[in-house]
Amino acid sequence: MCKLVAATDVSNVYPPPNWNCSRGEPDVNICGGNHAHWAGVTCSNGKIVALALSTQFVVGSLPFALGGLDSLTSIVINQNRLHGNIPNSFQLLSNLVELDLSFNFLTGQIPPGLFQLPYLNDVKLYTNELSGTLPTTIGAATSLTLLDISANQIGGTLPTELGLLHDLSFLNAGPNKFEKSIPSQVGSMFGLTFLALDGNQLTGIVPSSLCNLPNLEYLYLYANDSNSFSCYSNCLTSIPTFAHERLYACTDTPTSGIPA
Repeated sequence: MCKLVAATDVSNVYPPPNWNCSRGEPDVNICGGNHAHWAGVTCSNGKIVALALSTQFVVGSLPFALGGLDSLTSIVINQNRLHGNIPNSFQLLSNLVELDLSFNFLTGQIPPGLFQLPYLNDVKLYTNELSGTLPTTIGAATSLTLLDISANQIGGTLPTELGLLHDLSFLNAGPNKFEKSIPSQVGSMFGLTFLALDGNQLTGIVPSSLCNLPNLEYLYLYANDSNSFSCYSNCLTSIPTFAHERLYACTDTPTSGIPA
């Protein structure tokens, strides 16, 4: 934890956290007794299991050493001023269930090993400056129920491995820079209730396999490449909320290009 103290500035946090270190070691036993002695820290059986530093004006970067806290189940450091990369060491957090780093200034690619964590359930990385691609290791995240990577600069193609996530209920991947077509394997994500791919550079026909999603209630496909992202199957019109401006049903014949 002293590595986190060294990598960040918490001088603007109010009330000030009692994070004090001397020579790289905490001044107190953080998890001593029956409760944590540092603000924002939760302990169990003498080990740190959660960090909750939401909206605390924390400035700085995430240290590699955080990956050594292998009892962590929850990291919530959203709405702060974090910059730099998400450390690759996060792939060592074998008990991690929840990760919320939204509303920061993080850059770089999502570490591929992150999605290989066996208990990962809830990932919120939206409203950062992340780039690169969505790793194909996403297919290993079979415990995932929520993934929000919207409002970043992530590009490339949507991996076909998404189709392995049968329990994922919420996927928000727009706006970003994803291109080419929506893979038909998305139609195997049977748990989806919310799918947002708006604000990308997607092309081609919306796959009819999306009609196989029995629980889908929200589908957002607007603001893609209007010249190349052409049409959708009529069966998608049964989705309660289907935002598809500038798209038309594949059975229709537009008279003058794609309608506004």
